[in-house]
Amino acid sequence: MQRVTITLDDALMKELDAIIAARGYQNRSEAIRDLARAGMREAAEDAGQKRGKRGARWISIFCGAVA
Repeated sequence: MQRVTITLDDALMKELDAIIAARGYQNRSEAIRDLARAGMREAAEDAGQKRGKRGARWISIFCGAVA
């Protein structure tokens, strides 16, 4: 596993800490890894839509609303 250092402004850190508490993450690293994976999945789905694939984003939005 690689170590990465990032800088976040206070407002974004507050939002991240709220997500950590709401979802029960054990630490910030776990939350950031999970959010990075979700962002990468969404970017891949968006790229797929640009090539003419449709529907994956709707599933993601629906599942996100349930979670």
